[in-house]
Amino acid sequence: NFADLLLIITHNGNQSKMRGWTDWHENGQRRYGGPPPGWEGPPPERGSEIFVGKLPRDLFEDELVPLCEKFGKIYEVRMMMDFSGNNRGYAFVTFYTKQEAKNAMKQLNNYEIRLLGVCASVDNCRLFVGGIPKTKKREEILAEMKKVTDGVMDVIVYPSAADKTKNRGFAFVEYESHRAAAMARRKLVKKIRDYAFVHFSQREDAINAMNELNGKVRRHTT
Repeated sequence: NFADLLLIITHNGNQSKMRGWTDWHENGQRRYGGPPPGWEGPPPERGSEIFVGKLPRDLFEDELVPLCEKFGKIYEVRMMMDFSGNNRGYAFVTFYTKQEAKNAMKQLNNYEIRLLGVCASVDNCRLFVGGIPKTKKREEILAEMKKVTDGVMDVIVYPSAADKTKNRGFAFVEYESHRAAAMARRKLVKKIRDYAFVHFSQREDAINAMNELNGKVRRHTT
């Protein structure tokens, strides 16, 4: 029983131990399991993870885990943490099966004791990576991404409309799991901090802007 394995969880988030469970503190999240003790074989299928939101900032695994465990066996818990040791108001819980995740999502949404908001996790295993030299081939991009991030499964590259021998300056990188993609995103963002997000009202406008601006240098004037 997952709850029985909890030994110490201090509410300042600085120390927590579980008998037999792997305990990771990395990149703003605290992770338990993945895999749990005795697990054999590949991770649970996609769709087995749920997003748990509206968490009180002083709620931790000693309260969340027993609650979720009522609806299925837990493979992994990832709680997002801030620098003060409190949670960030949300966590991801992965169950052994997709059916258990569906059941937990149904039963826990708007749960009355410490009201929770629960929905299916957006199991996005793909990252957009821009600023890629247009002369790079798919194999080169794949090899480079495997060097700097873990869990890379594939790279999708689109040829330039003007020159089929070149790429469009961006690629989509597929990872083995949602967690691997999230960790890769954190690592890549740390490497490149000079960036901004621009939202267009139409998707077509965004694509046109991306094609026109990608790889070009803009100098500001004062």
